[in-house]
Amino acid sequence: SMLSRFSQSILNRTAPLARSFSLLAENQMAYINGEWLHDGETFNVKNPATGEVIRSVMNCNKDQAMFAIESAKKAFPAWSQMNPTDRSEILRRLYDLLIENREELARVMTMESGKPIRESRGEVQYGANFVRWFAEEAKHVRGQTITSHATPASRQLMTVLQPVGVVGFISSWNFPLAMITRKMAAALSVGCTSVLKPPSATPISALNLAALAERAGVPKGVFNVVCCTSANGKGVGKALLESKDIRSLSFTGSTSVGQYLYRESAATMKKLGLELGGNAPFIVFDDCNLEDAVA
Repeated sequence: SMLSRFSQSILNRTAPLARSFSLLAENQMAYINGEWLHDGETFNVKNPATGEVIRSVMNCNKDQAMFAIESAKKAFPAWSQMNPTDRSEILRRLYDLLIENREELARVMTMESGKPIRESRGEVQYGANFVRWFAEEAKHVRGQTITSHATPASRQLMTVLQPVGVVGFISSWNFPLAMITRKMAAALSVGCTSVLKPPSATPISALNLAALAERAGVPKGVFNVVCCTSANGKGVGKALLESKDIRSLSFTGSTSVGQYLYRESAATMKKLGLELGGNAPFIVFDDCNLEDAVA
C-alpha cells in the first residue's frame, strides 16, 4: 500500500542516522562536576520514527541530582568572579563549536525527537545564536546611577547587578537544543552555575551540548546534566525544588507542572522563569470519539 511504501521510505532515510555518534563516547551517559558518569542504572533512548534504540544514558536519581547541585555551588565563586570578558570568550568558543558540529548535532536531534533533518539543522543555528548573543551580553552587565530623592540633590543611588547563584533548568523535548541554550547561555554569561534536567525523550542532545561546553573551556561544575526517566524525574525535580542552593529555576512545559513548581518553590523563595502551555497538533481518525477530540 501507499502507506507501507511511505513508512519504508522513512525507515530507509532514518536508518543511517543511527550510525552517527562522533561527539560522545559510549561511556558518556551523564555529566556532573566535569566528569562523565557511566556506572549505575541506565535507560534506552529510542528513535520515535523506527522504535530503534539509539543508545543508553544514565538514569540519575535524587542523590546524584544533589551531588550536581553541590558541584555547581562549589563552582559558583570562581565562575561568578571570573572576568566577564573571559566568560564571553568561552561562550563564543561554544558557539563556534556548535556551528562546526552542526550536522552531527542535527542528525542526533532528528534521531531522538523525530523532527525533519532540515528543521534540526535550523534549530542548531537557532540554539547557537542564543550562545552568541549572551556571549556579547556578558560584557555589558551594568547597574545604574539614579538621582536621589533625598536632600542634598548631589546624593545619588547606585544599583549593582550580581549573579543570583546556582540555577536549575528543566527543558522540554520539542526543542532539544535551543530550549537549553537560551537558558544556560543566559545564566552562564552573568556568572551563574547550573544543573539541567533534560527531557527523558531527548537527553542525547543535552549531553552533546555538555561535551562541546567542556571543549569550549566551561569549568567543571558550571554546567551539569542530570539525565533521568520520568519516574526518576520526580526525585530529581524534588532535589531542585527543595535545595536552598538552587536560587532560580527555569522551566518550559505544561501549565499544571508550572503551577506545581510555583507552590513547591515558595519555601525556598526561588526566582522562577516559566514558559507554559502550548498548542499540540493531533490527528482525528474516523473511529475517534468526536466530542472528546473537540474537548
